[in-house]
Amino acid sequence: MGHRIGGRKLSRKQGPRLALYKNLTVSVLRYERIQTTEAKAKEIRGRGREMITLAKRGDLAARRAVIAEFPNEPLVVTKLFDEIAPKYADRNSGFTRIVHLGQRSVTQPRSSRSSSSDEARDVELNSSAEQSADAQGSVDAREGVLVR
Repeated sequence: MGHRIGGRKLSRKQGPRLALYKNLTVSVLRYERIQTTEAKAKEIRGRGREMITLAKRGDLAARRAVIAEFPNEPLVVTKLFDEIAPKYADRNSGFTRIVHLGQRSVTQPRSSRSSSSDEARDVELNSSAEQSADAQGSVDAREGVLVR
């Protein structure tokens, strides 16, 4: 019976698995969008939510807790408190969104993009613009321009 066993092992021992989670969380906070497998994206969703909630508090104890979690990432800590937390000040949850991208190949796991909610909304708007522009030509997703 698997009662009270939470989380995913991802075929790793505890140390490398926790390092992977921390690195993925830093990447999501730094770049606000990463592409990874669905299982990894689901696993880091809660870790990112916890860091954003601490940053929304904004007090010294919260800053020290985030610094303790990411001691070698001062730029990420600064971005978290100065840019990301004010953006989500009026939101209680739903800081991250997982967009399913499909399988990479037949034998590999499903790929997903984990991003902040505002970034995901921009991606959805761009993809709807791409679909509407398909009648006229194709849209280059990297530059957002119409290519005929």
